[in-house]
Amino acid sequence: MFCIALGMTSCLEEPKVHLLQIDKEYIDSIFSHSIDSLKGDIDSLCIIQRNELFDALVDSIKQKRLEEIQSIFNEK
Repeated sequence: MFCIALGMTSCLEEPKVHLLQIDKEYIDSIFSHSIDSLKGDIDSLCIIQRNELFDALVDSIKQKRLEEIQSIFNEK
């Protein structure tokens, strides 16, 4: 019975929430503060990943071009 009751209530529509302007401003300030506090960490992670990925991608492109050049020489 519990499973049936739980299943029936999960199909109900969620009530719409109406926020006051002060609530919206409060939520916005919390969001802005969270973004500001994470910005430095995110930026440093992006720089680290960029350096690692850039080197790997350049090596991959160089390897592909060398294979293409080698295949041209092998055809002749």
